[in-house]
Amino acid sequence: MLRTKLSKETEVTQAAADRDLDIYVQVYEPGVTEAAGEPVPASISCSLHWGAYGSTWNDLPMTWNAQKGNNDEYRATLSQSLLNTLAPGTYGFTTFCRREGENPLWRQDAGGDGLLTVLPAAADGVPSGGRLKEIM
Repeated sequence: MLRTKLSKETEVTQAAADRDLDIYVQVYEPGVTEAAGEPVPASISCSLHWGAYGSTWNDLPMTWNAQKGNNDEYRATLSQSLLNTLAPGTYGFTTFCRREGENPLWRQDAGGDGLLTVLPAAADGVPSGGRLKEIM
């Protein structure tokens, strides 16, 4: 059974992101993820599922990033140029991972979705030049 872990909350000022946003998920599957390095053949695949609440969400394939103890870590990137096109609002993201040949298994963490809040460019208290702020 796949177990995954995702957590992140981020704010960005509309049209003023100063860098890409990398989103990570760690996956543990007994007998698969313990070995060091990228699984060969790729027996696990993960996708980032993200979008504005109340709208259709998008899926973005994630790539293997690193070995973290017994876990494999996967990464997806929301580019700076994409972030700068988003309208103000609250966006959610989650991941799903699956073993090849099995149905997708959604993230099982109790922590809920990750959040991306896009602040209006003229919001009070938002510094000029924008920001991409990770909130832990």
